[in-house]
Amino acid sequence: MLSEIDDICQKIDRMDFVQFVRNSRERDPLSSLLILFGFICIGFVVASVIQLGLMAGAIMNESDGNFDLEALNGGMSSLMNSRSDWWLLIIMQGLSSIVLFILTALAYWRWVERKTVADFNSRPVPAVPVFLFVFVLQLTSLPFNSYLASINENIQLPAWLESVLREMERSASQLTEFMAKSDTYFQLSVSVLVMGVIAGIGEELIFRGIVLRKLLKGLNNEHAAVWLSAIIFSAIHFQFYGFFPRVMLGALFGYLYVWTGNIWVPIAAHIFNNTLAVILFHLIHKGVVSPELEKMDTIPMPWVVASTLAFIILLYTFYNREKGRQINV
Repeated sequence: MLSEIDDICQKIDRMDFVQFVRNSRERDPLSSLLILFGFICIGFVVASVIQLGLMAGAIMNESDGNFDLEALNGGMSSLMNSRSDWWLLIIMQGLSSIVLFILTALAYWRWVERKTVADFNSRPVPAVPVFLFVFVLQLTSLPFNSYLASINENIQLPAWLESVLREMERSASQLTEFMAKSDTYFQLSVSVLVMGVIAGIGEELIFRGIVLRKLLKGLNNEHAAVWLSAIIFSAIHFQFYGFFPRVMLGALFGYLYVWTGNIWVPIAAHIFNNTLAVILFHLIHKGVVSPELEKMDTIPMPWVVASTLAFIILLYTFYNREKGRQINV
């Protein structure tokens, strides 16, 4: 009996993730995504109420108990005039991410699909060297993603549309940079927790753990599912001038999930990516590195080509390694 159980566990450990998803008993993709969208809308309302409550309380506290409607209408931008408001904004961001992504994903997964967190995975958590390999893989992709970002940045659009998109980009970037530019190491740790860990876990549970999974179940082509989920992931950020690099990033996270069969791999990759960005903004804020390093525009093209080739080779190696551990069951 024990040998039979052990044999089953070994087969599950090597199971093809796409086959695992398609064999899984759960709701059909279309109704699932519609219900998930409803959960996200509810989460958005709850997160917005929390944000408004915290903002209103902070504004009343700063104005000796008087309610300043004009300041409230200014939204988060009204709280970026002073570094003293940093703590309020980072707490608001953390709570919003927990409600909108983590709790929403887990609520849908438990109440609609009747599944546990373990059901996100077809295989156990990989060994530490696998995660280290993934981090190196991401580092080699940075120059190409930066090059892609510069192309995205220079796309010409109709003047009226470009004006709207640039303003959206400016507002989002301004808020992100304000929260990422920490003054102390403790603030840096909190920034990493909120913008790296919480955001990484929440977004991966939604976009890879549920959205990609449903697309894999509904589409015959796993590559179409990965790229479509990456497009949705990028579009939901409402930042056109970072759209294509974010699509590439989302696709990488998607393939990591499909190939390893474990949600903690793309979660770790997402956390690593966000943490690098937070640390970079911190170093820029402290004057340790030049602001020009953020876009990596000064990297010579030969280095971009070399790092891209290294990325492709490492990605192919990782793919072969993971596929070699899988069998059909």
